[in-house]
This record gives sequence, C-alpha cells and structure tokens, in this order.
Amino acid sequence: DLVEKQQEFLNFVLYQYIQHNYSLNLIGNMNEMLLSFDIPSNMTVEETGARTVSIHTTGYEKSNFTVVLCCMEDGTKLSPVIIFKLVNVSQQTFPSGVIIRANHGGYMNSELIYNKIY
Repeated sequence: DLVEKQQEFLNFVLYQYIQHNYSLNLIGNMNEMLLSFDIPSNMTVEETGARTVSIHTTGYEKSNFTVVLCCMEDGTKLSPVIIFKLVNVSQQTFPSGVIIRANHGGYMNSELIYNKIY
C-alpha cells in the first residue's frame, strides 16, 4: 500500500533526524522530470472537408532533457539543474543560477551527485 510505504519512509526520516540531530538544511527533497524539446500539438487546423492535413514538426519530438529541482527542509531552494543527453554543453547560452550538466543518459546519476552538483 502506497500510503503505508509513505508513512514508513516519513517515520524513518524523522527517526534519523532525531537520532543523529541533523540540521534541517541537511534534509532535502529532490525531484527529476524528463521534459521534451518539442511537444507536438494534438490538434490540427485545416479547412472543413480537406482530404489531407499536413503536420509540421521540428524533428526533435524524441529529444529530451532532465530538470532536477531540490529544496531543503529549512526552506532553502537549490539551483535548478538541467541535464542534457550530450557529451559537452556550452555554459554561455544559459542563464546564471542554473546548473548545466551533460551525460550519456541525460538523467541524474551517482556520478553527478558525487561530483557535488550543489
């Protein structure tokens, strides 16, 4: 049961917090979301009765990237991380305050965590 597992996890975290006297800025919640560069519309516009409807796309419908967001228990929001499925990414084209990374899978992995993203 999902609710039971959630409660068990919450109890575990609270126990660790009390047992080891962790500071609230050391407890965080992280979420990663896969996003697409191009999301084709599911609606077309054509004159009524047309036999053929042309659909134009950018060709990047299957190109994705991962966005990682994290906040700490004390309310601190960490910089967003964008992970591309590439070998290298130029930092110059992105806004400051956003951490840009690239790896072969395009998702968060232990290597990125161990290299101290935050």
